[in-house]
Amino acid sequence: MVMEKAPFYHPKLYFTTGLTKAFGTMGGVLVYPDDDSYMRVKSCGKGFIFLFKCRQALASTVASCKIHLSKEITVMQTSLKAKIDYFNKRAVELGLLLMHIEQSPVFFIGVGEVNVGYDMVLRLKKSGFFINIAVFPAVPFNKTGLRITVSNALSINDIEELLNHYRKLTRLFAKARLKFRKIKKIFRQKE
Repeated sequence: MVMEKAPFYHPKLYFTTGLTKAFGTMGGVLVYPDDDSYMRVKSCGKGFIFLFKCRQALASTVASCKIHLSKEITVMQTSLKAKIDYFNKRAVELGLLLMHIEQSPVFFIGVGEVNVGYDMVLRLKKSGFFINIAVFPAVPFNKTGLRITVSNALSINDIEELLNHYRKLTRLFAKARLKFRKIKKIFRQKE
């Protein structure tokens, strides 16, 4: 049993973690204190009654683990960091309402009203850019924003095209500079 090999052990200790963020796969890991606990949860736990095995998730998890244990991980991290830095720099240069400048591959660009956000997402989708929208109740009312994720699957050119296309759309929505100022005021950003 795994838990018996741990430097500390408690009979009521359950360890759980997800694989979605760090490993970019799906599913999770559950470690039980003993076989009886495992069988009780597997047999009676709501989430496990209709459990099915997904071979693709297992294969992608194994592949992700291999990358994390190899030297390839530092190359991939360096590449992703360069793309994050580029996105932050270009968004600022273009005057986009980037809510936070962080070392995260997920960005939030404020658009204000919900209808503006949905319209932006649809127009970007028609142009081949797939992004998510964050609306109430995930964010405060009228603080809708676009969630853009950067990954190593994108090139610097892809990021440049997206940001330039988005900037062109903001000009359509903000025929008058007043609209852009209103959005900035909603998010309390200085010009």
